[in-house]
Amino acid sequence: MNSITNVKSDMNYIDEPKDRLAYVLKDIFEANNVDEAERIPLFQGIVNSKQTSTDRTLYFIDELKTLLETPIEKNPYHAQPLSVLIGFSLKKSISVGAHVIVAVAPAFTLGTDKWRPHEVLSVEKYYSFDDLHISINLPPLDRATALCESRVLSAYKESIISLLARRNVIYDLNDRKNYLQVEIENLENKKIELNETIESNSGEIERLSKRKEELQHDIDELSILREELPGMRSEKAELDEILPNMRREKEVCDLIIGQREDLKSEIEALTKEKAKLEEGLPAMRKEKEQLADILINYIAIKDKYDAMTGRIKLRESNIINDFEYAATTHLDFSLKNGGIEAFEKRTHFIYKKAEIIKFLLALSTMQIITLCGDPGTGKTTFVTEMADALGAKRHMIEVQNNWTDRSDILGYYNPLDGGKYQSTRFLDALLEAKSDLEENKENARLHIICLDEMNLARVEYYFATFLSILQHKKEERIIRLLPEELDNIAADEDSPLHPYYHFELPTNVRFVGTLNMDESAQFLSPKVIDRCFFIEFENGNCPKQTPTGEIGYYPASIFAEPVDDEKGGEVADYFEQENHRFKHYVNQMQRLAKTLNISNTDFEDYLVMAKVLPRIKRRKDFEDVYLHKDGLIESKKRFKKFIFYGNNDELCDFWRKK
Repeated sequence: MNSITNVKSDMNYIDEPKDRLAYVLKDIFEANNVDEAERIPLFQGIVNSKQTSTDRTLYFIDELKTLLETPIEKNPYHAQPLSVLIGFSLKKSISVGAHVIVAVAPAFTLGTDKWRPHEVLSVEKYYSFDDLHISINLPPLDRATALCESRVLSAYKESIISLLARRNVIYDLNDRKNYLQVEIENLENKKIELNETIESNSGEIERLSKRKEELQHDIDELSILREELPGMRSEKAELDEILPNMRREKEVCDLIIGQREDLKSEIEALTKEKAKLEEGLPAMRKEKEQLADILINYIAIKDKYDAMTGRIKLRESNIINDFEYAATTHLDFSLKNGGIEAFEKRTHFIYKKAEIIKFLLALSTMQIITLCGDPGTGKTTFVTEMADALGAKRHMIEVQNNWTDRSDILGYYNPLDGGKYQSTRFLDALLEAKSDLEENKENARLHIICLDEMNLARVEYYFATFLSILQHKKEERIIRLLPEELDNIAADEDSPLHPYYHFELPTNVRFVGTLNMDESAQFLSPKVIDRCFFIEFENGNCPKQTPTGEIGYYPASIFAEPVDDEKGGEVADYFEQENHRFKHYVNQMQRLAKTLNISNTDFEDYLVMAKVLPRIKRRKDFEDVYLHKDGLIESKKRFKKFIFYGNNDELCDFWRKK
C-alpha cells in the first residue's frame, strides 16, 4: 500500500486530472482485486450521509461495487472503508439509501494541508437507477447493457461495450453449460417416464388404434350421409306439410291428459287394496314358518328311513329354493362333515380341486374373484355351480360396453321423476343381500354378484367406487347414493329414499367377474389387477356327475373377514417382498386354508398363480424373486407359457400366451 506522503509527493508531478484519477483508480482496483476487464471509472453504490462536528450534513456514496458486482471496500491509503464524497456543487434532491451509478474524480487538492487522503475520490456525476428507469434487480450483465443504452452515460458507452464483449462470452458459456446440464437431467427423467408410459399404455395404444379405425368408419358413414342430404331435405319438406295434422293430434293428446284425475282415483283405490293385502302378510309368513317346520320333520324322518334302508341320499343342488333355504341346516368344511371332498360332490361337473379351493379361499376376502380364459371355457357355468353348491344367492349382471361411470351399476337420484331413485339390477342385488343380513344375521347366506364379461367396459370407470371402499375396514364401507341436501329426508325410515341413505356395503356380498382373454375386451389396469384374485380356465370340457349331499347351505359367516388379520406364519414370510395389501389378503385366507387342510406349499403356489403372475411385466420380476424358490410347480409351468418380447426378451405378458 502507498503511504499518504508518497501519494502527495507523486501527485505533485501529475498535472492532468484524468491522469491523477487513473493513478488513484489503479491503486484502488489492485487493492480490491478487480479484474482488468472491469476497470472503468464507473461504480454503483448507495447514497449515505453523516453529521459533522459543525452540524453540517455530508453526503457520500458507499457500498461501492463495479458494474459487474465486484465489491470495492479497501481504501489503499487509509484503514477506513472506501467511499465517494458528493460535493456541495453537485447536491440535488438527494435520497439517502438510493442506488446510484457514479462517475468519479480525485477528491483532494494538491499543495494544501486540507487534503484528507481517506477521501480519495469525489463524485463527478451520479444518477439514480430510478431516474435511469433501470431495475436494480436485473442481472449484472443485463443491467450493464441497459446502462450502455442510456444517453446520459454515452461518454462511457465504448468502455461498457468492451466490458460486455469480454464478459458475455464467459457468462454465455457458463449459462449454456448449466442449461445443457439441466436439459440432460430433464431428458433422462423424460426417458424414464416415457419407458414407463409405453409399458403401462401398450394396451391403451392398441385400443386407440381400434378406436381410430372405428372413427374412420364413422367418417365414411358421414360421407355417405352427406350424399343423402338432398333426399333428407326433401323428406323434411314433406314433414313440414304433415306438421298441421300433428298439431291437431296434439290437441287430442292434451284432451287425454285432462283425464288424468280419473286415473288418480283408480290409483288410490288400488293403493287401499294393496294395504289390505299387506295386512294379511304376517299371517302368510306364519303359515310359511309352520310349513317349514313340517318340512324339517319330513326331512328328518326321511333321513332316518334312508339310513335304515341303506340308500344313498341324492340332492339336486339347484332345487334349493327360498323356502327350503329358510328351513335347511348349516353346513361347513370341517372333516366331520366331509370337508372339501363333500363339497366337490355337490356340483353337476367334476372340476379341478385347485379351482374350487382357490375360489373358496378368495371368498374369505373382499377381492374381485376374476375367472379368466378364452370364450367357452365354462367360466359363467362355474360361478353358477359354485353358488348353487354353497346354497348362495347368485345375481348375474351382464356388463355393457357403454358403461362409463358408477351410475351404470348404482343408479342415480332423479329429481325430474318425482324425486325417485333410479335403481339398477346391481343395486337391487346389494339391497336384497342387506335385507337378508339384517333379518338372518349370522345365518344369512352368501350373495354372489357376478359381472359377466366384466372387461367389456373399463372396470376402473364403472367400478371405481368399489375399488376404493373394498380396501377399507368393513364398518367404513359406506356408499353415498344421495346428494347431501336429501339427508334429512332420507333419514326418515318411512321415506321411499331411506333404503339409499347412508348405504353400508353388506358383509355377505362377494363380487365375481368373468373375463375373456381375447381382443374384443378392454385390458385391466394395474389398479384393478392388484385388487383381483385370478382363476384361469383353459378347458371347458369337464366330466359330468350327479350331485349328492345333504340339503343345506354354507352361511356367509363361514367366509367372514376376521376382526384382526390371522398371523400368516411361514406363508406370509414367503411373500416378504410383496406389499401390505397382498399380505393382508394372505392373512385373511389363512384360517380357511387351515380348515381345508391345504399345505403351505400348495397355498403358496395358489397365491402366486392368482396374485403374482397376472401383474408380471418383466421377466426378471419373476425369475429374480420366485424362480429359485422350492415348490410353485404350477406357477412355473404357467410362466413358461408367457409371451416374451422386447430387447433380449426382457418383457413378458400373462395375458398373451403361447
